[in-house]
Amino acid sequence: TRIEHAGDLAITDEAVTAWYDARPGQFQRPQVQAQHILVKELTLAEELMKQLEGGADMAKLATDYSIDTPTAARGGELGWFERERMDKAFSTAAFAADKGALIGPVETRFGFHLILVTGKRDSVPLDEVRARIESAIRQEAVDAFMREVRDGMQLERMAPLVVKPDQPDQPDQPDQPDQPDQPEGTHSPDQGHGSEGVETPP
Repeated sequence: TRIEHAGDLAITDEAVTAWYDARPGQFQRPQVQAQHILVKELTLAEELMKQLEGGADMAKLATDYSIDTPTAARGGELGWFERERMDKAFSTAAFAADKGALIGPVETRFGFHLILVTGKRDSVPLDEVRARIESAIRQEAVDAFMREVRDGMQLERMAPLVVKPDQPDQPDQPDQPDQPDQPEGTHSPDQGHGSEGVETPP
């Protein structure tokens, strides 16, 4: 449709890059990538930490021991996250550590965490948010197209009210000669005496 076509035409590499660059506050934010194991007992956390320091596999221990069920199914993977997303104690420890660092136990209201920092970055790469940006650009273009259509329809409806059709020039009418006043009691030459409406002398 014309609406979809308008949206698709708006999506170019230049438009996507410009949209991304114009919103630094939205995409240029520090993030950490990490795996973790969450347990309730401090003694178990300390034991697992020793195993990790000895070379045990983080993903396997997370699957076997972590009580954070959703991430345990992914080997403890948390993906990329911003500081505000996590518990304050967890974020403080993770963001202070270098990439590749193994830290813990870190206590939060959920229990004791063992954290492996697998990545750090200062902003979200364009490629990771390209699909979201393209969707936003498409919607903006569709909205603009619809506004143009509505504005055009309004102008068409208003046109008869504000534009008068051209009127053809009317030819000047020649001046009519003044007709002489006739005195009362007289008649035109072709009227005979005694005609209706005319008095005759006594």
